Amino acid sequence: ISRLMACGGLCKSSLYLEQHATITLCAVYLPEEPDSVLLGAAILGACAAKTYDSLLQAMQAMCRTSECICPDQSEELRRYHDAKYAVFLRMYEDQRAYRELMSS
Repeated sequence: ISRLMACGGLCKSSLYLEQHATITLCAVYLPEEPDSVLLGAAILGACAAKTYDSLLQAMQAMCRTSECICPDQSEELRRYHDAKYAVFLRMYEDQRAYRELMSS
C-alpha cells in the first residue's frame, strides 16, 4: 500500500490526516467532493441513467482528488512510531495471554 484515500468527516481533521500519513508512510489523498455520500449517490444515479456502462467508469469520470498529504519521513518520528508500535504489539500479546489465563 503506497497511498490512502480519505473521505467523510475525518477529512476535516488535518492533524488526523497528517498523523496517518506519517505513521503509515503513505500519501493521503483527499477527494475534491467533500460529501462522499452525495457523490456516491450521483455515481449510482449516473449508472442507473445509463450515462456510464459501469460503476468503475462512473467513478473514474466523477471522482477527483483535491489535495495530497505527504508523510513526514524524519528519522526521529520514525523511531518514535516504531517504538509505539512495539509497545502496542507487546500489549496485544499480553492481552492474549490474560485471556488464555482467564479461560482456563
